[in-house]
This record gives sequence, structure tokens and C-alpha cells, in this order.
Amino acid sequence: MKILPHNLDSHQKRRASRLGFTLAEVVITMAVFSMAMLAMVGVQIFGLKVYTLSANKLIATAGGRQLLDKMRDPIRSGSTVLVGTYGTSFSAIANGSTQVGNAVLISGVTNAPTAQNSTIFYHDTASSSLRSVTNNVTKVLANNITNHLCFQAEDWQGNVLSNYVNNPVIRVDLGFIEWDFNQGKSNYYNFYHLQTRVTRRPK
Repeated sequence: MKILPHNLDSHQKRRASRLGFTLAEVVITMAVFSMAMLAMVGVQIFGLKVYTLSANKLIATAGGRQLLDKMRDPIRSGSTVLVGTYGTSFSAIANGSTQVGNAVLISGVTNAPTAQNSTIFYHDTASSSLRSVTNNVTKVLANNITNHLCFQAEDWQGNVLSNYVNNPVIRVDLGFIEWDFNQGKSNYYNFYHLQTRVTRRPK
């Protein structure tokens, strides 16, 4: 914008005021406007990345809680809870061995629990997923599990048992790897760890 000298009369001032901006003024204005727009776009992109990160973590947290609920309620209501291994069938950990395995069997009966009258939660190594089996129906509960030995039987002090006791504390320990977001050619992942201890209610 032009600054008019004081020695101009009113006619000259009116004529000078109708003159446009100089090239330098236009360039400076465009530069300031461009920087402001770049700053706004940068803030918007940063906000989208933060939103993506937060959304993924919230989804993972909610999914983890739902998963633990699906295992916690059957363990609490079961009459028999056994830690073991599962491949094509369930095999309980023998007495005298550390009660740590990739599966837990929960049955509503006290004597001779079988796969037909039980629910089995197990980690499938081939697909890195946590699954449940009830009445020969298999369901996938969670994917991207990083640890194989997810279950162990403990006493009330947190010591791993070496034999079956009537009312063990079942420790569920799950490690996850989750995709966070993609930036260019790089994928970013995050690791989550879920852990809970559950014991059945005495009947």
C-alpha cells in the first residue's frame, strides 16, 4: 500500500489513492498467504496422524477388554479348569510338571471333562490367533498374538504350580502386534500386552 506525501493537494491524493499495489507488495502478500496455508495444511496432517494413532489404540484397548471378558466369565463359572496344550486335541499338563501351556480347558463337570462338554481356549501357532472350541465349533477371538504359552496355573501368591489343585488362579498373558499407520513406504506397528488373573468360583 502506498504512503502518500503530505504536500499533495486533495485532487492529487484522490488520484494517487486510486493507484494499485506495487509488485513488491503483491509478492510479499502472496508469500505470507502461502506460508499461512502451508502451516494450516501441516497442522491438519499432524492432527490426522494423531487421530489415527489414538483411534487404533482405543480400538485395541476395547478389543482387549472384550477378549478378556470372553475368557474370564467361563473360567469363573466352570467346575473344572485345566491348563494344557492343544494341537488337534487337548492334553492337560501332567502333575509334577510346570502348569504352563498354550490352552485352557473349562468344563461344567467335575469328573472326566472332555472336549464335548467343555470350552477350550488355545493359541494357534500357524495363524498366530487365539481361538475357542465349544462342541467342535471353532471361533477366532483375536489375531496377531506373539506369545505361544498364554496360560498358566498359579497359587494365590503368584507362584506357578507344578500340580493341579482344586482352585488354581489362571493367569492369561497375551502379547499383540498391531498396525498403527502407514507413512509413505514405512508401516508402523505397536506392541500391546494384556494380562489378567482369574479363578473359578467355588461351588
